Amino acid sequence: MSRQDEASTAAANRDPWWRAVALKGPFPRLVFVQFVTGAADAAFTVSLAGSLFLSVSVDAARPRILLYLLCTLAPFALVVPVLAPITDRSRGGYRAVVVATAAGRSGVCLLMANHLTTLFFFPEAFAVLVLGKTYSIAKSALVPRLVDDPGRLVAANAQMSRMSTVGGLLGGLVGVVVLRLVGPPAAVIVAAIGHAGAAVLATRIPRTPPPPPNQVVEVAELTSAPLSLAASAMIVLRFAVGFVTFLLALNLKTASEPAWVYGIVLAVGVVGGLAGTFVGPLVRRHVAEEALLTASLAVPGALCLLAAAQDRRTSAILVSFAVGVAATVARQAFDSTAQRLAPDAEMGRAFARFETWFQLAWVAGAVGPVLVRPTELVGLLVVGAVLGVGAFVYLIARRALRSEQLLPADPGPADPVGALVALAHLLRLQGAPGLAVLTAAEAVRVAGTRRPSGGDALPAELAAVWLHVTHGGVPSDADVALAVGLAERARDAGDHGGGPPTPAEGGEPRR
Repeated sequence: MSRQDEASTAAANRDPWWRAVALKGPFPRLVFVQFVTGAADAAFTVSLAGSLFLSVSVDAARPRILLYLLCTLAPFALVVPVLAPITDRSRGGYRAVVVATAAGRSGVCLLMANHLTTLFFFPEAFAVLVLGKTYSIAKSALVPRLVDDPGRLVAANAQMSRMSTVGGLLGGLVGVVVLRLVGPPAAVIVAAIGHAGAAVLATRIPRTPPPPPNQVVEVAELTSAPLSLAASAMIVLRFAVGFVTFLLALNLKTASEPAWVYGIVLAVGVVGGLAGTFVGPLVRRHVAEEALLTASLAVPGALCLLAAAQDRRTSAILVSFAVGVAATVARQAFDSTAQRLAPDAEMGRAFARFETWFQLAWVAGAVGPVLVRPTELVGLLVVGAVLGVGAFVYLIARRALRSEQLLPADPGPADPVGALVALAHLLRLQGAPGLAVLTAAEAVRVAGTRRPSGGDALPAELAAVWLHVTHGGVPSDADVALAVGLAERARDAGDHGGGPPTPAEGGEPRR
């Protein structure tokens, strides 16, 4: 990490919390929206806990929990194929999506207040979850548009998490008080008021229309090995978080622990998440995001194995804190990685795809304790082993990637032709023949500019294929093979040049 990046990150960490409250600047306005949204989400969660879990026995709670877990997966069937592309192409930018989802959640929560014990509850809960996931996607995609320096992304994501946690603490406290004094419907109304306030505050975020798409760059970025590896690490961690959350909750309930034990375990988890918002940026000054992800798997894994030998209350507190810290730090590291590597024009779709994987992993982890019913000792040993193996595999994969064992040889900055040829091969394998032809033609053009004669004309046969593709045609396998073969020859011998040919160079496009 450069000194300039370190200085930028340090400056982001020195931003006082009251800047967000004062709404001074574009990013602090988004931070405060996240604060209010976190408070509203916590109040909503409290109302669900009062009706789904705490008010019934363990056996009665299990089918309700399974149905709720199924409901958490259902929104992604709509978010990924439908709402994510709309989010990326929204005329008002991601800000319009943030405003619309907050207003929508407010309205649905008002309706839900009268339907907590009826069948209408489930479609309304589904709507709240869909809008919540859409907001999360738009919010994550909006951060890099409001933070110019990539070196500040971890600190910016940490500030978002910190304010969300603080808001969640306040909203959860208010929700608990209202739940005890009035009941779950009143807690849902509190959530509706909070989301309405977030919608109003979001109107002050500046518009950031998405840039025009660049398909060649997007395909390469979405399939990049570093981004895929980071997502794999997050999948393992999300599985562990879901497993631990329901393992602790169900075992404490089975043991008939008093309510104050639940409160302490929950509070310790929240404190751990809050601590993670400070630990992440601090450690990021000295190591890369990949190291943060590795530690987020290894450290809680070791602590789970250690806690398995402790008594029930001690182990629950220790694991809750460790998982809270790790989940927050890993999320900051992954969001920063995705915000740097995912294509700008497809940021919403990228985050939607990753969120789907993460939610599937979380549900898969949560289902284990609900169905299998392991003891706390066995459960902690299992999750500790999963995290430890995940950390080891991720570390080995990262080292292999750095030593070029998993990718084609890196042509280096002095060989742009080789880089373009490698990208053309990747696009061909990914089933994008048109993009492969365009990239191969660009490789030939760049090779031509490096010849002593400086020629930049494509060979006639490649120019014809190029024109065919640029006019909307789909190249055949033979056309793609021709283009990539000419690009390889240009890379090896420097005999061909190229560029967008004029009609004189390539003739009329093929039909």
